[in-house]
Amino acid sequence: MLPQMGTKPLLHADTQETILVIDDEQSFCEVVAEILSNDGFDVHKAFSASQAEEILEHLDPELIILDIMMPDTDGLTLVRRLRSSMRFAITPIIVSSAKYLQEDKTAAIESGANLFLSKPFSAADLRTSIQTVMQNGS
Repeated sequence: MLPQMGTKPLLHADTQETILVIDDEQSFCEVVAEILSNDGFDVHKAFSASQAEEILEHLDPELIILDIMMPDTDGLTLVRRLRSSMRFAITPIIVSSAKYLQEDKTAAIESGANLFLSKPFSAADLRTSIQTVMQNGS
C-alpha cells in the first residue's frame, strides 16, 4: 500500500522546506513526492544511493527519507556515510522500509536514522513522522 493523499498539510504556503526522498521504487517516490509537494515541501527524488549522493553534493535538505533495500548501496550504509559528514550529521533522517522486524528498526536507529517508518504507511503516518523528526530532531 502506498501513502494515501488527504488530510491537512504540514506547512503554510509561505514556508518551503526541502526533503530528499530516496527509494529505488520510482512509483513510491512519485506518490510520496506528490503528497509532500501538496503539503508545501520542495521535494527532490533519488532512485539509488549513488544518485542521492550526487544530488547531496549541491543540496542541503531539511529532511531525508530513504529506503533500506536499494540495489547499489543499502540505505543503512548511506545513513552511516551521511552521519560521518559534518554537513549531514544532524539532518533528520527517516528510514522507510518493508522490513518490519524489531532488529531492522534497531539497525536503522543504530546506523543514525532518527525514525523508522514501516511500509506500507498512510499519508497521515508520513506526516506525523515528519513532524516528529522536524520538531524534535529524533
